[in-house]
Amino acid sequence: MALSFIEQQANKLNVCDACVTFDQPLWLKAVEIVASSSLKVVCRLGGFHMMMSFLGSIGTLMSGSGLSDALELCYGCNAVLHMSGKHVSRAVRGHFLADAAVRVTLIKHVLPADEEECDTVSNESSDGGRLTAAEVNSIKCAYDRSFEGCTDEIDVSAQDT
Repeated sequence: MALSFIEQQANKLNVCDACVTFDQPLWLKAVEIVASSSLKVVCRLGGFHMMMSFLGSIGTLMSGSGLSDALELCYGCNAVLHMSGKHVSRAVRGHFLADAAVRVTLIKHVLPADEEECDTVSNESSDGGRLTAAEVNSIKCAYDRSFEGCTDEIDVSAQDT
């Protein structure tokens, strides 16, 4: 009844497909009703339930990867088991911590350890996958320009470093 009313109101306002947001239990029922009645209504899952579903899919995709072991260093093993469920704030915080750890590890691997090493690195490609001094300077220049609000394209190949 409510979904047909929404469709009628959408037709009055010249809206092709009305979009309605539901919590998960109501969403499941609404999707069944829309499919069986061929209504022009799009049923969206609410933001909280969508986040829970997304975190659950990350847990499923990353099972066996060591992510849960890393999260257990900050949280207990029982807490990690329930992170994909209703403990959304803890799960999001844990995933941000894991993301930060991966980024720091990547940056340590790619960038020279200190300024002196950056100055002594040649402009030729190095063996260990580290960036050359020219590449580091190009990145710094692009960062400085974007921080200053310059959004024009930067030609790194034409820069002399």
